[in-house]
Amino acid sequence: MRRWPFALSLSALAACASNAPHAAAGATPDVKDVSSTQACAEVQCVRDIHVRLKDKDGKPFERTYAMVPVVQPAGVSIYAGQTVRFEADDSNGQLVNLRRVESGGDPARTIEARLEQLPDGGMMLTTRNPFPRPLKIRMGMMLLDSDRLLKTTSCPVIPNGSGFEHWPHPIFQVFLGDLSLLPDSSGMRCE
Repeated sequence: MRRWPFALSLSALAACASNAPHAAAGATPDVKDVSSTQACAEVQCVRDIHVRLKDKDGKPFERTYAMVPVVQPAGVSIYAGQTVRFEADDSNGQLVNLRRVESGGDPARTIEARLEQLPDGGMMLTTRNPFPRPLKIRMGMMLLDSDRLLKTTSCPVIPNGSGFEHWPHPIFQVFLGDLSLLPDSSGMRCE
């Protein structure tokens, strides 16, 4: 089984002003200590991200982060309430050379992902696939009351269409990793 490429994501996340939503007091993170400047020299960061959620009890969680990692070689982080647009190149079915785009970009290579909280407190990730083949993504999620990424299942996104993932609890961040294009729709199963 393949190991998740979250080390850089977690290092960058830890570096960005204690971005974990509810890290336990005195907890020792299992990532190296790096500054946000160092982390953002290696990954594409976004400044002044505002996260607003209701926790599982309906209480508000609201915080602004000075800098968060978004696009990196291993994948893309989407934070609650945020939309991320990024381009990728197809290299024999693997999506590589990920790069964030704010506007414009090549519509044939620009993936868009949005993570939003629903009125019932659950979360919805909407992902738009611009490619003519199904898009497979390995996903990890960070719950609002955690400081760790956890593996979660995902379904391939249909060609030239959108996919929807739903979770019944608040999620601070979803990480999209190991993005690849399936040869055809025969492998369209959720894993």
